[in-house]
Amino acid sequence: MRGSTTLDVVARLREKGIKNISGTDMIVTNDVITALEVEPQSLADGFRDADAVLFMNNHPDHKTLDIQGYAKTMKAPGLIFDGWGLFKASEINEIEGIQYKGL
Repeated sequence: MRGSTTLDVVARLREKGIKNISGTDMIVTNDVITALEVEPQSLADGFRDADAVLFMNNHPDHKTLDIQGYAKTMKAPGLIFDGWGLFKASEINEIEGIQYKGL
């Protein structure tokens, strides 16, 4: 967690008045996530009815996700931000109401 850009993103979201932030991590424990005042959730629950989903690390398991299946459970309009270029924009942008942005 030391030096993670996720910490900065969570702080900026809070500054903007966003209160309902949930998160999951393949490595970091739920206790650590809770200590950040972020609600730990499974990946599936995190996508369900989300306005935005941010991928802030490049864990290898992310590359095998059914990203289209998960994205279809989000609110529309919705945003998937991919900080690591894990997914193909074309696969996500074809889902009505869901937009992909990546680095």
